[in-house]
Amino acid sequence: MDADVNAIEIDDDNAGIFSIAKDCHSEDDDALTGEDNVDSALQTKCNAVDKDESAEEFLLFRKAVVRFVQDSIADALDRQKKTQTNMEKQMFFHSMKET
Repeated sequence: MDADVNAIEIDDDNAGIFSIAKDCHSEDDDALTGEDNVDSALQTKCNAVDKDESAEEFLLFRKAVVRFVQDSIADALDRQKKTQTNMEKQMFFHSMKET
């Protein structure tokens, strides 16, 4: 026996239950979507903070590297100047000995 689908009658009461279930489901979806939006916004904010902190850390690191290079150059120049001064002194004393 094959049932005729068109012969099945659905009362309005039963249709109402399905309608309410559908409405509740879409409200839940909206609530979840809202929560997802909040989660997404928080994640975006956290990422922005992380990027800001990373950028700040990078700038601090860069400053430290620049400072190290500047100090190294200054030390090298000081050593060169001291070496040159010592060589000049040695040459002066050597020339004094010869005379």
